[in-house]
Amino acid sequence: QPFFLEYKLFPEVAKERRLLLGLGRMNTWAVSSKGNSRAKRVRGEEGADKDTSEIITLVAKLCLKRALEIRELQAAVLTTLSVPSESDVAERAKAALKAHAEQLEAAKTKADKDRLGPPHAHHWAAVCAYCGTSEHLSDPEKGGLVARMISAAKPDDILAMVFVSKTKKAYDKKSVKMIFAVVPAMGQVMDIVAKALCAVGAQRKRGT
Repeated sequence: QPFFLEYKLFPEVAKERRLLLGLGRMNTWAVSSKGNSRAKRVRGEEGADKDTSEIITLVAKLCLKRALEIRELQAAVLTTLSVPSESDVAERAKAALKAHAEQLEAAKTKADKDRLGPPHAHHWAAVCAYCGTSEHLSDPEKGGLVARMISAAKPDDILAMVFVSKTKKAYDKKSVKMIFAVVPAMGQVMDIVAKALCAVGAQRKRGT
């Protein structure tokens, strides 16, 4: 009865106490089947701690499982390339993003900001511009790449073709990760870009 007395006299304190007990303590009180209204504790602190520990373990396993599923989906959808951080293409992509950020900050109206488009469009354009001059591509491959670039008259035109184009830090500080995701119709262009990057030391990765 002390718990019920506490609940009647100090409801806020009792509510906080119940919250701190957690899910593992929900079943530590039981009412007698003989009709006795007095609550009887059926498990001690060790049992409650064990329940809490089991719940934490299950939640941790669930998080790891979901993370693995996400990585599997990313591996199927994204094209990831490990590129030397000091390579020309990495520097060009970095410079393009920096210039976009500066122009975005200098823009005074919403229309000016919208005209600049999203950063990944400029990242993709910088990578394609580099690949378009690569000596490791044939003339037809360069022609296909340039034709796609010409068809994008403004940054927003890239949105329908390229969903992801970004550079991320890698565990190895000597390299960065370039991650791309394009529509199926752009698959051939993506292969050309990957070929040009791999020719200068990039490595294709499975996943992110």
